[in-house]
Amino acid sequence: MTQRADRNDCPYRNPALSPDARAADLLERMTLAEKIAQLQCMPRSEDLPQRIDANGIGSLASHWESIAACDFFTVEAWTPKGLTRFLVLFVIDLASRKVEIAGIHPAPAEPQMTQWARQLTDAEEGFLKDKRVLIHDRDPLFTKKFRRTLSAAGVRCLRMPKQSPNLNAYAESWVRSIKRECLSKMVLFGRRHVRHVVDEY
Repeated sequence: MTQRADRNDCPYRNPALSPDARAADLLERMTLAEKIAQLQCMPRSEDLPQRIDANGIGSLASHWESIAACDFFTVEAWTPKGLTRFLVLFVIDLASRKVEIAGIHPAPAEPQMTQWARQLTDAEEGFLKDKRVLIHDRDPLFTKKFRRTLSAAGVRCLRMPKQSPNLNAYAESWVRSIKRECLSKMVLFGRRHVRHVVDEY
């Protein structure tokens, strides 16, 4: 960025403005060389971070393997209490499209969310142990404590703007697939059955 774009009072830094207004202001401030650099993709190598910094490369593809996204979907199953709706939290690796089921609960609250965050960032087996960014929506279940737990492990939470499901397209696509190809064709009985089915898928 040019020196003029680093000022804290720049409109593109103002979260009160619309995404379109912020993007328009940022693009106006960028040089042609900076715009070109944002469109470049570079092959991964040991010196990739240095080359990104040296050339101003900003393509998301350059950082693909360090990004994951998460979301919830609902599934109904018969339990001793009757038909019960479960919320399923899943995380998807944007580079490999591998999916991890983080947790299943009929009414998750902060304790469950915090525990799932710890499991996801476990230094040995956590699904997010090599990730730097987690994309999610503004669901209130993604509490400050949930985000702080991830941040403490080096994972930055990137909250999407309101009413912008297209910004989490890979997660949304996976939900449509599992519901269309699997869950809509089955009658489920209890949480363990739900877990088995989604794990097998």
